[in-house]
Amino acid sequence: MLDQNNLYKTQGTKIMQKLQRVIIGLLLTVFLAIGFSTPVYAQSQNPLAPAGYLFRINVSTEQRAINFYHDILGMTKDTEKSVCSPEYCWLEFFAPNKEDVRIATQISSTTGTGKAVITIVVDDVNNAKAYLESSGISVSEIQEPGKKVRLAFFNDFDGNRLAIRDEKGRI
Repeated sequence: MLDQNNLYKTQGTKIMQKLQRVIIGLLLTVFLAIGFSTPVYAQSQNPLAPAGYLFRINVSTEQRAINFYHDILGMTKDTEKSVCSPEYCWLEFFAPNKEDVRIATQISSTTGTGKAVITIVVDDVNNAKAYLESSGISVSEIQEPGKKVRLAFFNDFDGNRLAIRDEKGRI
């Protein structure tokens, strides 16, 4: 018989290990993109300079991904880069007028981003919060963690953590 507590601890450990690898990879990318380099390198074209950003998360079904990211968030499904078959499903969505800002979803039995958060920058957090709540999405209270930053947190249908943020906070 499986010990549920041990199973959760094992899954939690695996998730934390994956998250640590992702964070290290992101930090390395940031250092390379900023130009952690010599003057000769700084004069050359950076082959790792980001042309855009793609955030991949796991979802439980294709339809739930479409319902949330397309129907509620208003992102466009990229039909050229999305591939679904009975064995595998990868969907890419991009922000309106910003094809270099993407969220990719992959069907998996393990969903939820844990402590990682995808943040969507909006013009007004109050309006975005009201819209999400009118779509049946539970949104946290708006927080002001620093100067000129207001944000609120919510989850997609599979428990992936997201946030909305604007820069109209206290000065």
